Amino acid sequence: MRHEHDHGGHGLPRRAVPLRAGGRRQPLVLPQRRDCARCPRRAGRHLSGEVSGKRFVVHGCGNVGRTVALGLVERGAEVLTVDLDAARAVLPGCKMLDAGGEWWATPCDALVPCSASGLLTAERAGQLQCEAIVGATNLPFASEEAQAVAERELGITFVPEGITSAGAVIVDSIEYWANDAFSAAAPPLLYSFTAHVVGEKVSRLIELAQRLNVPPSLAVPLVAESDSSSPVGARFEEWRTSHAAAAASEPALSDSASRELLAR
Repeated sequence: MRHEHDHGGHGLPRRAVPLRAGGRRQPLVLPQRRDCARCPRRAGRHLSGEVSGKRFVVHGCGNVGRTVALGLVERGAEVLTVDLDAARAVLPGCKMLDAGGEWWATPCDALVPCSASGLLTAERAGQLQCEAIVGATNLPFASEEAQAVAERELGITFVPEGITSAGAVIVDSIEYWANDAFSAAAPPLLYSFTAHVVGEKVSRLIELAQRLNVPPSLAVPLVAESDSSSPVGARFEEWRTSHAAAAASEPALSDSASRELLAR
């Protein structure tokens, strides 16, 4: 399992991904393509649901960040992109920010870090003008102090990537626990299941954090699945049977885009 998912250095549990996997390699997936403000649709309540009309800053426009940005544009969001390689930040429907400027201080509904860890120092965190931080970056904060500034002083909703970018664990778990179904499933269907699972998990996390009046990052251990629960991959077949029709009627990644994310 990729050790990058450990979050012990920032006051989070080392096992921050609250999903049981099969134990093989973890491809990287950020299942945020659904209609919501931070990741899958059911997680968008805090920012009033639909992404249309909202502004996102996507930092890092590699394979994951590019897919995130273009998916948000498809759903009517205003997307600002930034990358050290300026050419990668030039994407259809997006406006490029200067990587050498104070991109973190750009007013937006959500900052979506999809690049290197530790970009948000305490000084930068104090200049943030976003409602939420959600992305694929492992440990976007440079220190516990920086995270505290964002969460406690500014009240920004930060959902750790161990939950928002847990597609790696989910897809691996399907392959391990439901191999026949995994082999027969088209990438968009695997992606829809991933988005469903992540959406439910983030919704539960946000609701619990609001009820307890604590930052979502502190509530992560409370939404982790117990060892006695069935592995997430073992639930795929039942979900496919009961939700395939509904999933097919919603916007989804193209087959090629799904493969790009799921087959890493």
